[in-house]
Amino acid sequence: MKRVLALILVCALLSVSVAGRPLPAVKAAGEALYVEIPQDSYCRASATTAYVPIMMGNLSADQSMLIRSVEILDAKGQVVAAERTEFKLESLAGKAGSSEEIRTALGIVPPTAADITTARAFVTEAASTVDRKQKSILVEQAFFASRAKQSMKNPDELTVDVARIQQLLKTTTLAVDLTRITTDTTSETAVLVTVRITGELAGQPFTVDQQTMVYFLASLPNGGMWHPGDGHVHTAGLAQPDSASQYVAGREDLYGFSDATDGASILSRRDQANSKGMQWIVITDHAGDDNHFAGPNPIHLPQNQEPRLETDEWSTYQTACSRATTENTPTVTTCAGEELATKELQGTGGTGHLLCYGKSSYASSFESCSDLTYKATGNGGFGVVAHPYRSISWSDWSATPWSGLEVISNQSNLDTNAISRWDQQLLNKLNDEIAGSYWCVAMANSDVHTQTAPMWGANMNYIYTGSYSAPGTSPAVVWNAIRNGALTASSDGSFAAATVNGLYPGSHTTVLRNSTVSVFVTGTTAFSSDEYARVRVLRNGVEVSSQQFHTAGLNFNRTVSVQIPANCYIRVEVYYGTRPDDNQEPNWYGYCMINPVFIGASN
Repeated sequence: MKRVLALILVCALLSVSVAGRPLPAVKAAGEALYVEIPQDSYCRASATTAYVPIMMGNLSADQSMLIRSVEILDAKGQVVAAERTEFKLESLAGKAGSSEEIRTALGIVPPTAADITTARAFVTEAASTVDRKQKSILVEQAFFASRAKQSMKNPDELTVDVARIQQLLKTTTLAVDLTRITTDTTSETAVLVTVRITGELAGQPFTVDQQTMVYFLASLPNGGMWHPGDGHVHTAGLAQPDSASQYVAGREDLYGFSDATDGASILSRRDQANSKGMQWIVITDHAGDDNHFAGPNPIHLPQNQEPRLETDEWSTYQTACSRATTENTPTVTTCAGEELATKELQGTGGTGHLLCYGKSSYASSFESCSDLTYKATGNGGFGVVAHPYRSISWSDWSATPWSGLEVISNQSNLDTNAISRWDQQLLNKLNDEIAGSYWCVAMANSDVHTQTAPMWGANMNYIYTGSYSAPGTSPAVVWNAIRNGALTASSDGSFAAATVNGLYPGSHTTVLRNSTVSVFVTGTTAFSSDEYARVRVLRNGVEVSSQQFHTAGLNFNRTVSVQIPANCYIRVEVYYGTRPDDNQEPNWYGYCMINPVFIGASN
């Protein structure tokens, strides 16, 4: 079954009841209340808490739609999660007239009714399957069938009108403890739950029910000394104070600082990362010194009209990340980074966003690409080019120094342009890389702006730390691994690693010219249904070996000998997939880009 990774939110089966007289000109509240709930909310073992986001909007002309409660019920009708804080939904009148108009504007492409029927058939079959491997495959097939379809809409490119629609929607997230609704939390499973929304419109109470599936997936592959995490994560600054002094001391992690659309605080992003099996994240909120609410539109608009991380918030921001790291278990290392922006939105020419890592001081946005790279390297920091060929692309590759780029960014496959640029840079700087004075790291990041984005929990990186223990409370461990290229970029959480003569990615060495080196490759897919793998070994960006083989969804090892005729770098790509039948080429769904080892050839 084809794996489809997509943008945000999907609709489900819906029923409505209204107490009292019928609502005039509205078919109950079913058409007045816009509701989007993902059909593929999930967590990974060993975490048992899944986070279910519910997006709501008021399609009526009445400005007084009131939401009184949002609940999640199990199969017996028992409430297992609830939010009962009352809030009003402003009318979308004049901005969107129907649910379909909202979906079209935001790029929401829900699964079809046939997709949902297929997913539930897989779940039913899995429930009666004894074989654990086959059960896992069936649940995974249900998970992929229920995902939204991919959309090319990107949060960085919303128009003023679409941003206003996004602002008028309300997202609330409920934490579901799976141990309360199923005893099967030792293997992959899926649980059907009901989301119940109660409210009031035109003075009349209503109840809206939707069903959705919550998945419990197998844990991420055990990489030993390799630890999974996401280096491009956003939080929401829509409710943050206008000055640093207004933050509640000791509660900084309950705030967000940028333009996420789901209201996520730093703590909630940390909790979501933990539920999806990650051990570290980098919060990269957009930097820019301006009044948070100088304009009406909170998303990517001219710099004085959106919430951004500001100079006077930097200390609070760092404290928030530190608190999220140290005061929660299990520990998820929550690092404080930034995303810097050029002046592209002010019409000055030149575009680009740069992830600013490892700095102890604030760096500001709205300069040229060259200015951003130098700001990122100040005080020991370094910069990684974000989504270089997607959304707001990087326009000046001569701007140096930059230390890496995203070859996978909020997408399910590889960015071949970014891969080519990476190889070009590796060749251009080869002597410096062999000398150990420069690294160009390739990363896979989600650029998450809403937790319903399927790339959140899929695009990630495994960093090599030399320790079986997770980075824990030390952001420096994360920064050092990324900076030195000790990293594998993964599109879907699958794992792969490679050594050259026993040296890990990011290492440099010297061997005799025309001698051979031994490239050892190991890997494990994140999904039992992926039973085939392909290993490509490249020398200076040119393939020197390719092997395709059956893995039965299990760990594999391969060793390849490569001749070294001159100075070079060796890097490895691993693909994972399924074969429709024995006579066809596998469909590749998971990609791992392993950063190189640099080799000098001596006489």
